[in-house]
Amino acid sequence: MKVSREQVAEHRLQILAAAARLFRLRGFEGVTVAEVMKDAGLTHGVLLPLVCFQVWEPKPREAQQNYDTAVR
Repeated sequence: MKVSREQVAEHRLQILAAAARLFRLRGFEGVTVAEVMKDAGLTHGVLLPLVCFQVWEPKPREAQQNYDTAVR
């Protein structure tokens, strides 16, 4: 199944928001990838286009915007 760039971007924001929530609650060391994905309502399969195809690496300005959006 092909995933659009918009879907990839939305999934990234969901993952960042879930990670930020869990990190605030339990700290970085106390959270697993599986827990982040469950909290985001996504499966591990979503990580493939984000990690393997380097869609995950945003430009610095985009990274800050994504972080700001996720921690709101």
